[in-house]
Amino acid sequence: MYFLWRNKPAAVLGKSGDWIPKPQINSKLEEVCFFSDPGEARYIQRSRYEKMGVSVLGEKSFKDKTHIKKLPVFKEANTTPEDEKQPDRMPNYCEYLDMLCEGSSTYDSRVIFPPANQEHTIGTPFMCEVTGLLNSLADYLAALDSKEARLREEIRQLDLLNSDRLHQAELFELTEEESVAFVKALHDAQIERRRRKNELITLLLSKEALKQVDLSSVRLSLRQIGNLERQEYKCRVLSENDPFVQTHLHNSSKIRKEE
Repeated sequence: MYFLWRNKPAAVLGKSGDWIPKPQINSKLEEVCFFSDPGEARYIQRSRYEKMGVSVLGEKSFKDKTHIKKLPVFKEANTTPEDEKQPDRMPNYCEYLDMLCEGSSTYDSRVIFPPANQEHTIGTPFMCEVTGLLNSLADYLAALDSKEARLREEIRQLDLLNSDRLHQAELFELTEEESVAFVKALHDAQIERRRRKNELITLLLSKEALKQVDLSSVRLSLRQIGNLERQEYKCRVLSENDPFVQTHLHNSSKIRKEE
């Protein structure tokens, strides 16, 4: 566990991006931002606070600076099943009418209009654009940690290769032709390392920008959009005796029997 510490005035970085003053840290431990990887902490330090007297602290140093014995304890993620979560959104028109009429009806068997005309209302270009974006985002978020681990390992392997090359130059006398090939091999390896390093920095920046995006929320939104294909309309006052209902529609009792 690693922390970003500002010396003047003394404070630790909070999860919201604000600095938590030293006297308040003990009462705001759940708000303290921590990093599991020192490299990620140092990257944030260099990219944002290079000239602000900010340093990376380990657990022991953090305790020494703050004069507290505890480390941040973070609340467990919400374990409420995704299907039971209530999204914060505006009600649709049918829901609005339900609230307006307080969900009441004078008939025990309410008429239900089943989904219809979906070629005009479902799968529009905009809906396809949104679902495509959400699917891509879900795939990216799901693979984020494995991509970061892969890039870090590739960079480590290239560092080990360069170390071997430099020891090769130290221990062997190279001919002029071998020296040219040796320098080219070092050059190519450094180009590959820089490419992966830039990809890792890009990934970390995207991780920082998307840290408030929850993968389960994205998947829940996709399911709710998919459920639009099964929209039904429950009538408020129409009964099974209505001539149009008798001719064209299924009433709720028939639907229940089919189910």
